[in-house]
Amino acid sequence: MRSQREPKQRTPFLINAVDSLGREIDPSVLAVAQEIGAGAVAWAEKLLGDSALVLNLFEGTAAAVSQAIREKALTNEPGVKDLGGYLFIAFARRVHEEEQKQPAFLTLEEWAETDKPFYLDQRDIEWHVLLDELLSDYDRVTQAIVLLRARQYSYKFIEKALGISSAAARKRFSTVIRQLQKVYRDKKRSR
Repeated sequence: MRSQREPKQRTPFLINAVDSLGREIDPSVLAVAQEIGAGAVAWAEKLLGDSALVLNLFEGTAAAVSQAIREKALTNEPGVKDLGGYLFIAFARRVHEEEQKQPAFLTLEEWAETDKPFYLDQRDIEWHVLLDELLSDYDRVTQAIVLLRARQYSYKFIEKALGISSAAARKRFSTVIRQLQKVYRDKKRSR
């Protein structure tokens, strides 16, 4: 007799009832956000590569939609018919804006042509290949952080340029450096 498989239960998608700026999300918007959130966030993560940023954008969009709904109610304007569609379109616009703000990833050769000194010996092609391989596993923001720090830009500059806190930039940079050090040690041992 064949065993009956139980249907796989999905983990519910949960967001905060208040966004990172302290704005409350209306309960009706919160319910719709929890319904469409998993798919919308997965889509945006493919584009932006930073799940924390995507979640902040989604919560911020839900708060902005909540505010728009409250304002419509106060002015007796007609309400939103398709709240899920309205929320997703607003979120897609924010994701697109964020995508436009993100710096383009430069190759090491392009960085070598800039005026700031590079922290690696530019003649060592193996290091260039290794760094390219290591950075390819990271999102564009992390790649930009590493390359800006390699060019001796300050964390304050990175914070302003990329819109990420200097503490988060330090953490990302140190994670990449630790991995570089590990790869270097492993490479030395294998010789």
